[in-house]
Amino acid sequence: MKKVLIPVIVLLVIAFLITGCGSSSTTSPATTPPTNTTPGTTTPTTPVTTPPTSTTPTTGVVKGGILRIIAAAGPQVLSYVPDMGPNDAGAVFPAVERLMDATTDRSQGIGLEPVLAQSVDDDIANNRIVFHLRPGVKFSDGSDLNADVVIWNFQQLIDAGRLQYQNFFKDIKKLDDMTVEIDYTTYTNQLLPSWGWTAIYSKQAWDQNSGGDLQKGRDWARTHVVGTGPFILQEFVRDDHMTWVKNPNYWKPGEPYLDGIKVTFIPDPTTAQNIMLAGQADEWDSPTAQAINDLVNKGLTKVSSWPGLVNSIWPNTTNTSSPFYNSLALRQAIEYAIDRPTLAKVLGFGNYIPMNQLAPEGEWGYDPNYQGIPYDPAKAKQLLAEAGYPNGLKVNLLIGNDAASLDAGTAIKQYLDAAGFQTNLDVADPGRFYGTVWGNTIPGDELTLMWSGMDTNYLMTYMRWFSSDPFTNVAFLGRTDEQKALDKQAESIPDAAGQQKIAMDIMNYMNENARVIPLYLVPATVITAPYVHTTRFSQGFVRWQSEIVWMDKH
Repeated sequence: MKKVLIPVIVLLVIAFLITGCGSSSTTSPATTPPTNTTPGTTTPTTPVTTPPTSTTPTTGVVKGGILRIIAAAGPQVLSYVPDMGPNDAGAVFPAVERLMDATTDRSQGIGLEPVLAQSVDDDIANNRIVFHLRPGVKFSDGSDLNADVVIWNFQQLIDAGRLQYQNFFKDIKKLDDMTVEIDYTTYTNQLLPSWGWTAIYSKQAWDQNSGGDLQKGRDWARTHVVGTGPFILQEFVRDDHMTWVKNPNYWKPGEPYLDGIKVTFIPDPTTAQNIMLAGQADEWDSPTAQAINDLVNKGLTKVSSWPGLVNSIWPNTTNTSSPFYNSLALRQAIEYAIDRPTLAKVLGFGNYIPMNQLAPEGEWGYDPNYQGIPYDPAKAKQLLAEAGYPNGLKVNLLIGNDAASLDAGTAIKQYLDAAGFQTNLDVADPGRFYGTVWGNTIPGDELTLMWSGMDTNYLMTYMRWFSSDPFTNVAFLGRTDEQKALDKQAESIPDAAGQQKIAMDIMNYMNENARVIPLYLVPATVITAPYVHTTRFSQGFVRWQSEIVWMDKH
């Protein structure tokens, strides 16, 4: 069942991909690092009790104002999680909070902090996680956050078969009004970040508007959302705009700083760029690579954060008929064939980062001593001949039909063909492309150009994208017995130091065997007016603390 679920990180990066990962042409979700302890401890029952982070000063902040944001696409469902798809979870960040969420400080490798939970016990010895809820928190409709509400939110996911790691789930129970226990069958360090990162919506609002009828509730949830967050939805016009107003009873004293937020959906990047230049918007989420440079040169501000999309070639190692299935030489020939620094520079106008290994620099699993495979088309031709293809090898490269993928695919084809491959670009519409890439059938194409997201540490990224039991099952990637053994060892490690060490072992295995061939990283970037103090993407794709966004007087 897990194989068909798309985690929220995927849903959010799809939206990011649609808006701004692209070239000069128009271009087209729990996710924090596993931990059961606070820094420097290893005791399995140590509670996680760090307070919610704030990345802005408490003095010097200018309060008030309406932040005007441009986004490429709007949500389809606002508050029934089992129906929520691309961009939905990210669109309701101003209203919705979670039991636990991503931190800003990633230096300790923890990256997970209680939010609606005041503290959390990851009791490994007894196969249970206990959430102690924060007292005094109310939803914007005046109802209370309590154990019954939390259990109801989990039950919606369970009933719909949408709870992550549901095959590990055993039971959920109320210990008292402010304490919830989840029992599981077998420990894995992925449970806490997955179940902790659960959005909590108002049960009272659902009950009042559904009348006990699931379909009626789902219909209401398409256009309504009631959470504990700093803003309240005032107006939602599908495919046009969302207007948020300040929650006067927000549980964090003195926040939010803004009076409101208006998000306008503008899919055309040229139109969005002109609106920014005219001063009719304050922030543009995920602009195109060329637009970033143009707008910065005209006085606007580029804000880039740690997450991004790693764009890679995925050789087909699932299909036994694929020539790449059991040939390291052929997979390495692809690496030698492509000039990654030049590719990144041309496609990203200087904003993309070339990648010679799967983990980006600074992430768990990044090896500063790993030199990677350099650009050497002669070596690529040699490896092709050694693999039995002295006259070249015909390959299909599956790509999406958005402009960014077309630009990248065309450039990659030129590199591969120059090295002796005979490359056909198999251009697919989004339905066929993602249906193939994330499908349950074995692909026929030999290669695909596909991105992967970044979670709050790279072990979690690996477990969700590349492991032998992933959430985001890229169908081109076959898993070996050696990889499965590493995965089993990795998910059993409770402490961050041990997880970091094995992340290096796993990434070395993936790199040395060319299981996935990284090309370049597209950093998460927003363009703002100089007076905006934004937190966008500072906690990855999965959290936005809109309560601490503010603007200078202007």
